Amino acid sequence: MRREVEALRAEVASLRERVEAVEGLVSQGQGVRNGNIEVDGVDEGNDEPQRAVQAPRRVFPELITEEAEEAEEAEEAEEGEEQVYGAAAETVVEWRDAWAARKRARLTLDWLRAERWRLQLELRLVGEFGLTPPPADAPWRERRRDRELDWRRRALWRLRWQIPLTWVLHKLLRAITLGLWGRASAH
Repeated sequence: MRREVEALRAEVASLRERVEAVEGLVSQGQGVRNGNIEVDGVDEGNDEPQRAVQAPRRVFPELITEEAEEAEEAEEAEEGEEQVYGAAAETVVEWRDAWAARKRARLTLDWLRAERWRLQLELRLVGEFGLTPPPADAPWRERRRDRELDWRRRALWRLRWQIPLTWVLHKLLRAITLGLWGRASAH
């Protein structure tokens, strides 16, 4: 089955090249007669073998990868992600930033804020664009997607009171300990 998929990918790449060649001729005004486009000679003069397109890095383009595959700290979408994710590419990059911020958070309050940011982005990615975040290994079907959206909405609702409560507790403990508790250490 993988060979068949690879063969189909190579054929699609070949067709794309031919379409680009035809579009190039049409834009130059060549190959157009009486309103009809002639494509018979598109491949003439092209003796080089058709190259196969490199296979995508994963089977399911609906899956969001935790990190850009080629760049460790990708601040923008890696090459080709606009094709994979389409209009969601910017949101995917922002989601990766939120995911990294959540991992880097040292204080509870910072972690809760990063978690809120990540969940808001996931609601958009899953609900609006139909993408599936990690650790899933296959795209979600409609029923699972609805359950996951509901879970994220409830988690955001819980964060609505957890963040202010944590902030108040943090300030209270700092006051009680005369500023010794919760101080960021300079390691």
